[in-house]
Amino acid sequence: MYPYLFGKIPSYSVMTIIGILAAVVLFRVLCAKKQVPGKIYDYYATAAIVAIAAGLGSAFLFQAVYNLIANGKFEFRGLTFMGGLIGGALTFILFGLLSRRPERRAALLPIAELAAPCLVLAHAIGRIGCFLAGCCYGKVSDHGIYMPAVGAKVIPTQLIEAAFLFALFGLLLWFTMSDKVKGFNLVSYALSYSVFRFVIEFFRDDYRGSFIPGLSPSQFQSIILLAVGAFVLALRLKFPDRFVLAPESAPETPDDPTETPEKSDETSEND
Repeated sequence: MYPYLFGKIPSYSVMTIIGILAAVVLFRVLCAKKQVPGKIYDYYATAAIVAIAAGLGSAFLFQAVYNLIANGKFEFRGLTFMGGLIGGALTFILFGLLSRRPERRAALLPIAELAAPCLVLAHAIGRIGCFLAGCCYGKVSDHGIYMPAVGAKVIPTQLIEAAFLFALFGLLLWFTMSDKVKGFNLVSYALSYSVFRFVIEFFRDDYRGSFIPGLSPSQFQSIILLAVGAFVLALRLKFPDRFVLAPESAPETPDDPTETPEKSDETSEND
């Protein structure tokens, strides 16, 4: 479609950068809206940056494995979202679980709830990059969009997924800002995206190998994501308080701010 912008800049890279920046800014805004303590935000903002880097590396690594399965060559060429999600999520989780401070560990799930819509937004923007670059396309169809790389009309699975993700982002953002729905961002994301991704894979036509006969790597990973979503749902229903950030304890103050402690009757000569 439009693999390069202005003739030189890879459109996929541009959309990836825009998606990451949008996610970072949104994460900051949501943390401010939800009054996340500064020290907690600083810690998990650092965790998010490291997770993004780890996710990109994991995305390249997974794609290299797919290339090995498909054509017998281990090449760092291209990247895959599901691989990036696995690497990035594991890194973020480890940051939370391995912290020595209990308040940081306790904040892992509530912060992950805020990070979920940010991730979905970045993913949606990234799928537009896939469309511009001409990758992740669907099967040939007379009712599709012409793809120069294929030389035929194909189902625009990239745009379909982008539309789904933007809709999911709107839902998760509403969950986040609403006082009626709390602690269901991760569950909604994991369950809905795993089912959607499993189904959309039947309409895609960019073969990336197979882990199990009849299932693409992304479909296999979608099944795992679905199981993770079911586990998180059970955790949310049994321990709902763990998904809500506890308010920061305020320092004790006298009932009357103008009141000063009375001096003791027994004073030293130096008083």
